Amino acid sequence: QYKDIPWLRLGYPTCGWGDLRGDKLKKTIQSYHSKGIRILLTVCQPDSSKLLDTGLVNDAAQGNPDAVQCGNEQMKQDAAVSFLYVAPDKFAKFYDLCERAVHSVRSDTPVLLGSLDPHVAGPDYQLMVNQANYLDQMQNAMNTSVHPGGNWDWHNQTLGVIDSWHNGYL
Repeated sequence: QYKDIPWLRLGYPTCGWGDLRGDKLKKTIQSYHSKGIRILLTVCQPDSSKLLDTGLVNDAAQGNPDAVQCGNEQMKQDAAVSFLYVAPDKFAKFYDLCERAVHSVRSDTPVLLGSLDPHVAGPDYQLMVNQANYLDQMQNAMNTSVHPGGNWDWHNQTLGVIDSWHNGYL
C-alpha cells in the first residue's frame, strides 16, 4: 500500500501476462477490497481472432473491479508494438462489448475508453490530432454500425492515459 493512494491497477491476461481470471481474479480483487484497496482492472484488446470474444470481457467483469479500462494503446502506430493497433470501427465493437459486460455486473462501475499516449505539446501536436481523429472515427462507427442512429460521443467518456513513454502501460 502507498499512503493516500487507495487504488491498485491489475492487468487481465489479455495484457500479455498473468493468470488473473475466473475465481482467481474474483478472490484477488476481494482480498484487496478487504484491505480497503480499490481496483482498476485493465482489459487489453486481444488479437483480432479473440477481439469480440464476450467470454473474456464477461469474465473480467465478474471479477467485480471498481473500474475497468477497456483497451490499452489501441491507436498506437509504433511499428515495435504494431500488434496493439485496432482499427477504430473494430475497437468500437470491442469497447461496446466490454462496457456492456462491466455494466451488466454493476451499472455504476466507471469504464475507461482505452488509453492514449501522453502527447502534450509542440512536437506532439499532430500526434494529438491523430488521436482525436481516431476517436472521431470510433464515434462514427459507434453511431452507424454498433448502435445505428445512436448519439455516443467520445467527449463524454473517461479516457485512459498511459503513465510514461517507457513502460507503455496505464
